[in-house]
Amino acid sequence: MVGTLKQPSEQPEESPLQKYIRELAELRALILYGRNQRKLLLESLDVMERGLSDIIGGIDRLIPIYGTLLSLEQAQVSVIKARKKLLVAADILEQSLEKSRPPSRSEKLYDAYDECAAFLLKAKKHLEDI
Repeated sequence: MVGTLKQPSEQPEESPLQKYIRELAELRALILYGRNQRKLLLESLDVMERGLSDIIGGIDRLIPIYGTLLSLEQAQVSVIKARKKLLVAADILEQSLEKSRPPSRSEKLYDAYDECAAFLLKAKKHLEDI
């Protein structure tokens, strides 16, 4: 139909599922190459952890809509594991700050970031399968 192009304000709103896929991709990019991993602060990790907690709760709210799809449950498990890796990284950073020195277990810190990013990618792929 002529003249039926939607104006930006009329574009369809992003679904919760699309929003979580986008947020997981953005967080993964931030961890892997968006920020210098040596310069991630506890406050940044706390914000990321809260974001992942929101996604976990959001997936719970999607279950009545989509049913108990295996990929939805797998996505939630992957997000929970990613959050756990962020918490491990935060603990390592916090311990190093208490001792007023760089993290002595820096390899474990960077491993936690990498494992978190891997779980975020898994979660994103599971959500894309829905």
